[in-house]
Amino acid sequence: MPTLRLKKRPQIRQNAQQKIHSTVLLQKLRDDLTGTILEKCRLTPRKALLILYLYFTGNYSASKIAREVQVDVKTAYLFTRKAREQAKFFRELVDSLRSR
Repeated sequence: MPTLRLKKRPQIRQNAQQKIHSTVLLQKLRDDLTGTILEKCRLTPRKALLILYLYFTGNYSASKIAREVQVDVKTAYLFTRKAREQAKFFRELVDSLRSR
């Protein structure tokens, strides 16, 4: 008697579900960031926060930050310039993170 082989679920369907889930999570995160410097940012939140952390705590230049985070120098410069404009908010955020 021949043995029956069960077909595996296609990987495409699983990847599509993961993509939809991550898109929903990203949309929720973007909604939470409304009114901040990260509102219309195309960088991943991880890279954006790393740039801010290096800029305010390490006193790095934009070119050094660009090398560390692996982004374009212009991107790092523009993001740090925006951060400087809203420096008071982010200095308070970094200070609260340090005190933990």
